[in-house]
Amino acid sequence: MLLTKAWEMYRENWFLYFKLTFLPILVLGILKAVIVYLTFSFAHMDSGNKDLMKIVLVLLNLLWWLGHLFWIVPLIYALDSSVASKVNLRTAFASIFNNFHRSATLAGIVMSIYLLYLIPTYINVAFPLVIVLLLATVFILVWYALFIPIWFLEDKSWRESLASCQVLIKGKRVSFVLELVVIYVIFTVFKFLLNFIIGWPAQKLVGLNMISMNIALYFLVIFMTLMQIILASFVIVWLYCYYRDLKAASLSVVERVEN
Repeated sequence: MLLTKAWEMYRENWFLYFKLTFLPILVLGILKAVIVYLTFSFAHMDSGNKDLMKIVLVLLNLLWWLGHLFWIVPLIYALDSSVASKVNLRTAFASIFNNFHRSATLAGIVMSIYLLYLIPTYINVAFPLVIVLLLATVFILVWYALFIPIWFLEDKSWRESLASCQVLIKGKRVSFVLELVVIYVIFTVFKFLLNFIIGWPAQKLVGLNMISMNIALYFLVIFMTLMQIILASFVIVWLYCYYRDLKAASLSVVERVEN
């Protein structure tokens, strides 16, 4: 399984990945706390202000999703072995703007996925349609999961990158999905334990004054957001390892055919 390779790579370079992702995910954690605060405030607003707040919440959630690009793109850049020795914070974050058209394309994909989840909440659609949208999203994400490393690390158009996804993962989809399920189960258990360990002391603050309870809540939101994105960074490392392994196997086959 490539999970072990990904873990070794992550363990050996964790401090570099932490440096690259910490500032963006800290900002995302604070933004998430703001969204939670405004969501709680939404219930106490009059109907006139609620319409405006809906728009604000949609924009903030969209900004939250797009903000993930500021750690995903630098991390992908740092994972590339050809530049890993030269990576620092400045060059990694510069990769977002040096590859602006690629970052913008990925941003468009993120926005489209977000809208798939947003639209059913504002339109009275049948529940089966929501399930279909969810399954379609999962299918696309699995089918084209390797698009991100291919798109940013190879000199290909988006159409060629999508086609390369199909070529590389051909015959490996079952093992890919199985490893993805293993990651999901491990992360779910870890998040449950983390919620229990961190959430239990926070619950003790309920008996204190309201200010202490609110502060604990928003710090908990920020902390859990940080942990979730740190876990997600491991998924990016795993995707890169899958890409690198399949790419090496593909080149090996081509070389044998040519010889």
